[in-house]
Amino acid sequence: MKQHGHPAMFPEKLVLRALKLFSFRGDVVLDPFNGAGTTTLTAHHFGRNYLGIDCSAEYCKTAKQRIADRGEILRETQVRTPHPIRH
Repeated sequence: MKQHGHPAMFPEKLVLRALKLFSFRGDVVLDPFNGAGTTTLTAHHFGRNYLGIDCSAEYCKTAKQRIADRGEILRETQVRTPHPIRH
């Protein structure tokens, strides 16, 4: 599971079970800690709208690439470089 360089990857089957239980096609799935994009990839593939947020621009690029690698068209993608938090 670490082929995408993220230390906390989990199987797509786990995400799929949750999506089938708690959402319908066309619903919006929010993942505020998107990481390498397992949730958004699965949501995209199974007809859910999605919003994946991560503070790492590199993980955002990885998530976007994973959808593209499946040969699927991204609906709307915006990758922003996070601003450092200042105290």
